[in-house]
Parts: sequence; C-alpha cells; structure tokens
Amino acid sequence: MEEVETIVADLGQLDDVERVAERLADTARPIDMLVNNAGYGMKTRLDEPDLAEAADAITVMMHGPLVLAAAVVPGMRERGHGAI
Repeated sequence: MEEVETIVADLGQLDDVERVAERLADTARPIDMLVNNAGYGMKTRLDEPDLAEAADAITVMMHGPLVLAAAVVPGMRERGHGAI
C-alpha cells in the first residue's frame, strides 16, 4: 500500500520552501514521487505590470519548484527510482 503525505506550505515564503526541501531531502523517509505543481494566475496587465506580483509569481512558480526538485532528486538517484 502506498502512503501519501501532504505538506502544506506557501511557496511564496522562502522559509516554507526550505522546510519542505528539508523534508524532501530526508533519506530516512524517502520520497518516491513529488507533485511539483505550484502556481496561480496573475492579475496584472503587461502594459501596467505590478512588479511585486511578478516577483512573487517567479518565486512561487519557478524558484520553489526548482529548490524542491533539487532537494528530492539526489535521493531518487541513489535509490534508482522516483518521479517528479
């Protein structure tokens, strides 16, 4: 039987990203699959951009998933299996 663990985090908050990354890197509790699917729709217009909103979007949709993938991949490689 497969076990599913849900971790609640705000990937716009760097402390939350680090907390989740630490869990993903824990070799005593290996992760077989990471659903790395963070994101949201921006409300700003390109002709009047809200740069703060854009910066947050980059953190949530690019930085967070990159850090989480980098945390989980070494263990997956070592075990010879895993998926993101």
